[in-house]
Amino acid sequence: MKTGRRTQLTKFNVGGAKGYVIEFGDGYIRIFYDHAPLKKGDEVVEIAAPYTQTDIWNEELKCYNLQFLQIGDVLYIFYPKYMKRLCRYPNDDWRLEDWEIINGPWQNVNTDDVTVTASGSEGEIVLTASANLFVEKDVGRLLRLTMVNDETTPWQADFQVSKSAVFTSDGKYYEAMNEGTTGNIKPVHSVGTKSDGVVVWKYLHDGSGIVKISEFVSATEVKANVVSFLPKDMTTSYFEFGLIYPGENYPMSGCFYKNRLWLLIDTNDGLKACGSYSGDFNNFADKEYGEVVAEAAVTVPVNSQEYNQGRWIAAADALFVGTSSGEFVIDKANSSAAMAADNVAVAQISKIGSKPIAPIAINGHLLFVDRFGTSIRDLIYSYERDGYDPVDASILGRHLLKSSIVDWDWQDIPNKLLWAVLGDGRMLVFTFDANQQVAAMSQQYLSGAVESVAVIPSGTENRDDVWVTVKRKIDDTLKRYVEWIDEGTKSVFDDRVNSIEDAFEKREAEADYVRDNAFYLDSAIEFKRASGDMRTEIGGLEHLVGQTVGIAANGMQKPSQVVSKTGTVKVEETDTQVVVGLPICSQLMPQIVYLPNQSGAGLAEVQRIDHLNLFVYLSGGGQVGVNGNMCDILYYDSYETVGKVLKLKSGRVEIPWPAGHSLKTNWGADILIENKSIYPMQILAIVPSMSGS
Repeated sequence: MKTGRRTQLTKFNVGGAKGYVIEFGDGYIRIFYDHAPLKKGDEVVEIAAPYTQTDIWNEELKCYNLQFLQIGDVLYIFYPKYMKRLCRYPNDDWRLEDWEIINGPWQNVNTDDVTVTASGSEGEIVLTASANLFVEKDVGRLLRLTMVNDETTPWQADFQVSKSAVFTSDGKYYEAMNEGTTGNIKPVHSVGTKSDGVVVWKYLHDGSGIVKISEFVSATEVKANVVSFLPKDMTTSYFEFGLIYPGENYPMSGCFYKNRLWLLIDTNDGLKACGSYSGDFNNFADKEYGEVVAEAAVTVPVNSQEYNQGRWIAAADALFVGTSSGEFVIDKANSSAAMAADNVAVAQISKIGSKPIAPIAINGHLLFVDRFGTSIRDLIYSYERDGYDPVDASILGRHLLKSSIVDWDWQDIPNKLLWAVLGDGRMLVFTFDANQQVAAMSQQYLSGAVESVAVIPSGTENRDDVWVTVKRKIDDTLKRYVEWIDEGTKSVFDDRVNSIEDAFEKREAEADYVRDNAFYLDSAIEFKRASGDMRTEIGGLEHLVGQTVGIAANGMQKPSQVVSKTGTVKVEETDTQVVVGLPICSQLMPQIVYLPNQSGAGLAEVQRIDHLNLFVYLSGGGQVGVNGNMCDILYYDSYETVGKVLKLKSGRVEIPWPAGHSLKTNWGADILIENKSIYPMQILAIVPSMSGS
């Protein structure tokens, strides 16, 4: 990380097993690819950006301000102060660009008696208002002027016209390119020239034109550049200002739905959801040559009885909006027709209120964070009430969410996990699979405080990688790092393993390969000795100076060491593969176990554990016990491992329960399982053998 200040991560996927993690910091953007900072030549790619620390982090709401939407090689960045997009060209060529909308969306039409007069039809012109209308912050704003009370002659067949005469047809304006008596083919074209059979007609405009204000002169006068041709000698009271411009809020959130780019904007007229022209994401034109068509842009007010500040807009099986006061759904009013300006409806779903964290869509479910950040809600359709219900999916783990969610992302492969960052630096892992009716939570403690998270395809393994920013105190200095959470074990085996044909030998080889490549240390580095390298000290640990680290060498656990001031630790010449990092203590404490009996569920009976059966997969470390009285899990008889590298176990392990671990006065049985070793421990089932009093 470039600075010691808080930064925000997001993902950028390019299909298949490739992805980038993008870090937004105070004045810069950095990109990570293939588990390392992206470089151009020998230089790390770094892009100057306008975002400050206060732009990135919302101290009042305790969450990040930036929201993102990727479409192809473009990442749209949403924040009310800027309209930017990050564009990927070649792999090492990324550019932060301004994003400009070419048409709309528009405020309501002027209803006052004020008129605006344009000095010309093309190029740079002057706009003059009949009363105070303009303000300095209008610079950069679009303005659409439309003719009213027009007395232009309508086109008709068999009518004598002169050259350069202007007529209207089908709501459009045309100029005669020759004189003559009109034919019988009505002009309806919207570009170039066409003949009605006799007279050739040139399309001029649809009775309106768009300008962009370039300079403020006074409250009644501005300079502007013509965006689309203005009718000549235009003076009108029918005009509309653009909704999106530098002087007011830019969109704070966006999504892609039904071939439109949807934006959520807090405006002076209230909260609005604006959908682009179908298939044209920079165009929010609500008309096509003066006509409202099905493809035209849509603007939907999102109103509530309470103060309604926008939080997010997201797409699932419908279009959803989260605000400070509730959640809304935007959908077709008539389900048999396409969504359009005349076929759209908005309805409030709930009054829960949302935190400004982009929701996560998972197979028809939309998960969002409530306004306090202390529950995960699942927006699902209820056939009973014919509407959407924001079900509390985290109700069984609410005690884990008291410090509030500040960031999250979804890891689909291999285990369908939602990784949420909490305000106190913990990570919450929410296993969510609606089809299997699974919604389970666990909390993760890293060796520092986690602040942001993003998930991308691994690129080297058959899984998604979880990337985090972590804050630690190293050598009495507060530092932040961008790291990824490795799965700890290999999911892809090399040719030495894959070439083994005997099933039993292959299983043993796979277990040894997983053990030798296990990566169960935090903020760790991996060292592989090259041929002829005889060093007994390895470096690259400057980020852990003064810390006590665990060491795995050739699949064996070595004594812990303190990292030297130069960032090194000692190793043996025979250590060919070494992993060095901060020790991790993984703990599992199931709910109190009760043994059902003939008289009931056993909840009120005094019971104790006789012994414990663990069913494990490729495991080699761990202890079991309770109340601080722990005993090692012995995966094999002691004579099998003396002087040998530990073999990983798959199957059943029986653990005798020593006296004092479970007393006869216990109401049910407590079990604590923990792993502080460098070896993996993957538990498939816990089967205690219990007896009553």
